[in-house]
Amino acid sequence: MSTEVPAVPSRGRPFTRADLESLPDDGRRYELLDGVLVVSPAPRVSHQIASARLFTMLQDAAAPAGLLALYAPVDVALADDTASATRPSRSPSRSL
Repeated sequence: MSTEVPAVPSRGRPFTRADLESLPDDGRRYELLDGVLVVSPAPRVSHQIASARLFTMLQDAAAPAGLLALYAPVDVALADDTASATRPSRSPSRSL
């Protein structure tokens, strides 16, 4: 079974956030950088293990300061043609 990567939008126009939102949830990481679609493969098991260990350390360090460590990517829309899913980060718990 193969999954096709979506084609470039009609007439060669840049991708937009609307195009990004219409892409399949197939395990790949889709991002927009100035209208260009960037596709990354799903992470390998060794990456996930290292990421989980790092998250645990961040969470333990953030809690005493009243911060939250966020594990899952969080979408950040910078413009109509630029959107990214951030990596693990921290956030004040009161801002949620």
